[in-house]
Amino acid sequence: MKNYIYLLILGVSLCSCNQEGWRSVSNSAPSVPEQIYPSDNLLCLEETITFRWEASTDIETKNLEYEVLVATDPGFTDIVQSVQDLMATEVSLTLEENKAYYWKVRSVDGELTKSDYSSTFQFYTEGIGVSNHLPFAPLLISPEMDEMVAGTTATLEWNAKDVDGDDLTYDVYFGTDATPMAMISENQAETTIDVAITSGETYHWKVVVADAHNEKTIGSVWSFMAN
Repeated sequence: MKNYIYLLILGVSLCSCNQEGWRSVSNSAPSVPEQIYPSDNLLCLEETITFRWEASTDIETKNLEYEVLVATDPGFTDIVQSVQDLMATEVSLTLEENKAYYWKVRSVDGELTKSDYSSTFQFYTEGIGVSNHLPFAPLLISPEMDEMVAGTTATLEWNAKDVDGDDLTYDVYFGTDATPMAMISENQAETTIDVAITSGETYHWKVVVADAHNEKTIGSVWSFMAN
């Protein structure tokens, strides 16, 4: 009987140890890298650009790698450069001249746990003999993409920049059909507009930004739902 009790206690002890050993250990994501160059809204004069960022930190001190995305739109639907498995905190990439680009970076630890992406920085590459540059594409502020909006009125808000420092104007398109959308405002200087909405409807909108030379950049189509 004593032997049986001893074996029972030993079995429970081993089981507890095994359960402790099997308990999954959570792995924290690395910190988000902070971009250094190109900085936001920069006009780059060089043909080959060296992207640089601050190293991320990780409390488990695992080896970190980095992923860099460069696109021609802020939604990263047209990615022109995608670099992964970088051990360094910089990478040199050659891009076309006289174009607006957007870039972001994230870190990945040894267990493939990824940080969030950094902020999206926009920059422009200088072209030979170019005296004016297109505005950057408008950036969505609110409502957020596919957000549910309560009430009978929604305030559409966006932002846009221009490397030449031009005053910008906006044409706003809005409707329940993504194509075509009706223009509801033309050449406005404000970056907000109020629109009437009906519960249960899905709305689509976009902004076309123009600089002082009437050079225009068409923004992405954004959507939200009326609650």
